[in-house]
Amino acid sequence: MKNLRYLLDNEVDFAFLEKMRIFAVDLQEKMGRLRKKAFFRTGKSRQLMYGV
Repeated sequence: MKNLRYLLDNEVDFAFLEKMRIFAVDLQEKMGRLRKKAFFRTGKSRQLMYGV
């Protein structure tokens, strides 16, 4: 956590942070799509798949 505080105290490379954020969101979307595909392929109940 020390590095993070150091980064925040100094100028942060906001372009880099934005890229990481976009990457994380993209990854989440991909994972969501894969989970839906698996759900349809196996035909298991939504409760089993998502634990809702």
